[in-house]
Amino acid sequence: MTTTITLSDDDYNTLTNALRTGAAAYDDLAAHQRQHGNPRLAEQFDRQATAARALLDRIEGEDAPTAEQLAALREYAALHGRGWKAALRADWMTACEHVRNQEHAGYLQQLRNTLGPKWLEGFRLEGGK
Repeated sequence: MTTTITLSDDDYNTLTNALRTGAAAYDDLAAHQRQHGNPRLAEQFDRQATAARALLDRIEGEDAPTAEQLAALREYAALHGRGWKAALRADWMTACEHVRNQEHAGYLQQLRNTLGPKWLEGFRLEGGK
């Protein structure tokens, strides 16, 4: 069964942000449980994160970064040069705690949580980087 609903822009943004935030929170909980020796609980949180992302993918229907996320990527690439993708993957593992611009750190984390490392491999910034 397919149901179509119409959302205002504000409601759409609220819903998609809630799903992103929820998926990221489940990822953090899963990592915490793994760190403390609870793999079964970590798997449950992983399933919840996957479900939130799957719903988000169905709602958004695209694998493209937002304008804010692109700006964060451009700044990050400019700071890290040729190896920016490897540096970003490393920063993703530490929740971007070492990224100087914390506003951009949030956008970079959103990319990790929504599009992920496999997307990053194939992504090209304008200008060929």
